[in-house]
Formats: sequence, structure tokens, C-alpha cells
Amino acid sequence: MIGLNKRSDNQDYFDGAVDEVRVYSSALSAATIQQHYLEGTTLPETIHPMTDSIYKLEGSASLKIETGRPVINGSTVALWHLDETGGSGAYIKDSTANANHLTPTGTSVSQGFTGKARSFSGGSEYLREDSISPNLSGNLTIQTWFKTSTLPGVADRIFDLAQASAVGLQLYISTNGYIGIDNSGGPTSSPQINVNHADGKWHHAAITRSGTTYTLYVDGVSIGTSGGTAPTYTNIYLARRWDNETYNWQGIMDETKISSVAFSAEEIAEAYRAGRDHYINKTITSTDLSAKTTLPFYVAADRPGTYLQATVGESAYANYQPDTNTLGLWHLDEQLDTTNSIKDASGKPFHLTLTSSPSYVQGKIGKARLFDG
Repeated sequence: MIGLNKRSDNQDYFDGAVDEVRVYSSALSAATIQQHYLEGTTLPETIHPMTDSIYKLEGSASLKIETGRPVINGSTVALWHLDETGGSGAYIKDSTANANHLTPTGTSVSQGFTGKARSFSGGSEYLREDSISPNLSGNLTIQTWFKTSTLPGVADRIFDLAQASAVGLQLYISTNGYIGIDNSGGPTSSPQINVNHADGKWHHAAITRSGTTYTLYVDGVSIGTSGGTAPTYTNIYLARRWDNETYNWQGIMDETKISSVAFSAEEIAEAYRAGRDHYINKTITSTDLSAKTTLPFYVAADRPGTYLQATVGESAYANYQPDTNTLGLWHLDEQLDTTNSIKDASGKPFHLTLTSSPSYVQGKIGKARLFDG
């Protein structure tokens, strides 16, 4: 029984939520139980160690970790890391057991948001899978990372989650660089963010369908919704519309994922944070450093850029991390000025809404907001 203690009076009912229950025929070790917890938790301060990659460096242990990269769970229909550097046929592999592998037409390898990615020229280059399994007839989420510096001549399609013989759920970038949902193939209106995203930076986009309601998210923030119908989607086209190469998109795409559930706003925000507010803490043995002028740390990463910070302090508070007394923590790194766009990094839902768009500037750590009084 789940939720009830088997007693004759039937009084011990559990008040709460239960999910993902497993029963094993052997006793699990403490290390295995901890690993299961790390793989399943969505707490913002949790990282996911890669236990198969431990190296020795200058006589001490070094741990390879991975944060922010999309992972597979029970609702994942397809996940394409787009790391492949070559092959033939449908060699762009789906990381799930559903084997929804993509066939490229043209395209090339590029440095990705994490690892490698696929680059599209905007001509006849795209990726496709013409028979997604299982088909998507109910709630869903599709999300991807993209980057482009090119303003298109028409509203190019970043992806089209298509029907068997018709267009489907389409994410577009307009001639102004605005990101939106096309009002055909399910949605009947076009929520759009009127900010130029052809800026050469990585952006995260996601669309959810719950019943017949479609919601667009850009960089972790809800942009708007559309009503419509709920057709069954069976095909996926990346960087083009299902029926027309006129709308082929030029840019770089990475980490594309389809799920059979409609993610919540906080789950989308967590996917966008992509490892931000995830920490690895290392306790340093008490040592007199008063005569030292440097304290070296060695970090290797799989992509260029500035996206990692290291602090040395005597507490989580000193290291700009939430602790048991933290009621709210705002890094003010977000660029969008929309409702609840400034995220609470404490793990609590106290997100901030900006008024009058204070300037987005370099901060003490990362970015900041400048208020003019």
C-alpha cells in the first residue's frame, strides 16, 4: 500500500505527494542511494556528478561534473544533444530508447551551448525525423537552444513539430529578430517577444501545450499564450518548415528536447538557467594563507566563454549561496524586463518584476541593474 499503513483501524493515512516509487530485491549502498537522489532532484543548488570521469591531478582527486545539460526522464520523447561530428543516414542520434534519430540535409558541426552543435546555412540545410515515436497527441513541451546573428528576409522557422501531412507547432524568428509561435498547425494566435534575438548570443526557447493552450517561453520567461486545437504531431523539422524551404533558418542549434508533458513555468526557468545556481562546494583544510599571494584553482570546460564563478569564503552566505536562513537571493543576471523575470536563486518562488527597465550593466559578480533614482 502507498499512502496508508496496513492496520486494522486504517487510520495512518499519509498527507502529501508521492512519485517515482521503486522496490529492489537487494539492499542498495549509501553511494547508490545518493546518486539516485542527485539524478532526480531539481533543487537549484544541486549538481550532477559524472561518476565515470574521475581523474588524478597533481596528487589530488579531481571530479568531472555536468550541470544544466538536459537529461532524460520518464516523459522524454526525444533528446538530441547534436554532438555528432559525422556519419551517414540518420546519424544525429536521439539519446532516448525511442530512437528518433535525425537525418541531416547539409549542416555542419559547430561549437555548441554545451559540447558540439549543428550549424545551418539558411539554404537547403535542415534536420528531420518523419516518424516520431510515440506520436504527440496530448500535452507536450519542446525546447531548444539557438544562436544567430542574421536577420531573415522572412519569418524563418527554427523548428516545425509537424503533423503527418501538414505544418504543426512552429517557432519562428521574424525579420526584426523577434521570436514567436506561428498561428497555424494548432495555435490560433502568435505570442511573440518584440526584442531582437539575432544578437549572436545563445538563447533558450520552449513551447508547451496543455490541453489546447500553447505557451511560449524565451530565456526562461513566459511570453504569452495562444488557444487553438490539439492535432497529433508526428514529424520534426529543425531549421525549416515542413513543406517549404523558403523558411529555412540560418544559425546554430543545440540541445533540442521533446517531452510528453507540459512543463511548469519554474521547470522551464530551471532549464534556461542551465546550471546557474548549481554549486560544487569543496571544504579546504585549515591552512595559514597569510603569506600567500595566490590560491590556484584549475578548471577545464567543454565550451568557451565566461559562465563559471569561484568564490572562497567561510560560509554559504560569504559565497553568495543560499543557506538555511535565506528567504530570497537575486543575482540580477537576467536581461529580460518582463513579469517575474528576475529569478529567486534561493529555490523559493519570490521572483521580481522590474519597473521602468533599469539599465542592464556589469555587476560585482556577473550582471547587475542600474537604478537612476
